[in-house]
Amino acid sequence: MWRSIASRSCITRHLGRKLHSFQNPPSTSQVLHNTLNSSSCTSFFTNPRRLLHQNQRFFSHSSMSEFETEAHDATSSSEELELESGGGFSDETHISIDQELDGVNEGPVSGIDVGKLEVVLSLLQSSVDESLESRLDSMDLGLNEEFVVRVLQTPLVHGEHLIRFFKWALDKKEFSVTSSVLGSLASAICNNPKRKDAYALWDLVKGIYEKEKGVVDAETLNQLISAFAKMGKRKAAFEVFGKFEELGCVPNADTYYLTIEALCKRSFYEWAMLACQKMLDEGMLPESEKVGKIISLFCKEKKDNEGAKSLLLEMIEKGPPPGNAIFNSVINCLSKSRDLEDAKEMLKLMESRGLKPDVDSYNVIMSGYAKGGSMEQACKLLWEAKQKHQKLCPVTFHTLIRGYCKLGEFDEALKLLSEVKDYGVEANVDEYNKLIQTLCLKALDWETSEKLLEEMKVKGLHLPGITRGLIRAVKELEQEAVTS
Repeated sequence: MWRSIASRSCITRHLGRKLHSFQNPPSTSQVLHNTLNSSSCTSFFTNPRRLLHQNQRFFSHSSMSEFETEAHDATSSSEELELESGGGFSDETHISIDQELDGVNEGPVSGIDVGKLEVVLSLLQSSVDESLESRLDSMDLGLNEEFVVRVLQTPLVHGEHLIRFFKWALDKKEFSVTSSVLGSLASAICNNPKRKDAYALWDLVKGIYEKEKGVVDAETLNQLISAFAKMGKRKAAFEVFGKFEELGCVPNADTYYLTIEALCKRSFYEWAMLACQKMLDEGMLPESEKVGKIISLFCKEKKDNEGAKSLLLEMIEKGPPPGNAIFNSVINCLSKSRDLEDAKEMLKLMESRGLKPDVDSYNVIMSGYAKGGSMEQACKLLWEAKQKHQKLCPVTFHTLIRGYCKLGEFDEALKLLSEVKDYGVEANVDEYNKLIQTLCLKALDWETSEKLLEEMKVKGLHLPGITRGLIRAVKELEQEAVTS
């Protein structure tokens, strides 16, 4: 039986290219009956570990109708996977699967009655009615941890049926729930969560803690946080986070990361900052890449600059050491919020850490100064960037040329345009177009505009027709004024 189940697990790897060839599949119970009667059934039980790491919960789909359990946070559930079009899997696929299972040893399975396990799985994979518990009672199963784990890790079982089976098992004296078994149930439900199943699991976890202290662990709660986040239930995710201590668990680095990510993605920045502050107080920072993502989430739409800065400084003090990408995220965030002095301090902090600010780091701060009309400060940063980078980029000069044009300082803009070549940059159409338009509209200087137009022709650049028309119009306007 388990060999056939593992075969189906392997088949999933080919699902993308086989999906079109699977139509009107036989009922799950029929498939299970046929496969379990094969001669290879017993051989798989001798090496069950091969199945334990193959969690195929994404196969599961519920026939139960989904309904909303949180009026304040309605989110549509993910659509179920439907297998369409015709035919079965080819013989080549089965040969490949058999080759993957060649390493399985033959022999009996200790502690498990294969026949009873077959019957239980057949029952759970069928359309279960209200008599499920009574039918399980009549089987005289003789439960143990291994038996329950095998059931929980079997694909093609609805999440609701697994929870009902687990609750039934909890009432049996011969079965004692452990963190490992509860974790197996959490994995089965949370890998491809359905709203009703996730909330039922959360209620079950809280109930288990009341009866069995020490069984609920951080890993199980983390899986619940992740499941609620996938479904858009950020408030539920935050509720799980808030219950850690009450349930006798200590949040770990993944707990904080999953919670903060879930809250930021729903714009619950105040709650996310509470979780972040607790993470900083406990010194439970995740790996550098995840910290960088948290900082980026705080910086999104300029929601929490202070939170991003605090997290960055904590990384510097306690590790993991932040790299250029994390510094750039904070600098970009501060610059867009017009906290330009703080952004410059971040540049200095980068250098003190042995990091070299890249051109983009300078550009974003220069852009902030230019937009605010502080061209002197912007030019100081340009000079600093020139000292540290042999080659700048067009954006650097485009930002400053636009800033000068905005202030009507055309001589400075022209001077900067003539300098771009010295720094390995070729002025593009945008720079010329903006400068010519400003010269025509603000200074009525068609002569300088025509010189720039000729310069563009030499470089093979083409000025938009509307701007060429603007030069002609200004020129004609001045000539008419002279003749009149």
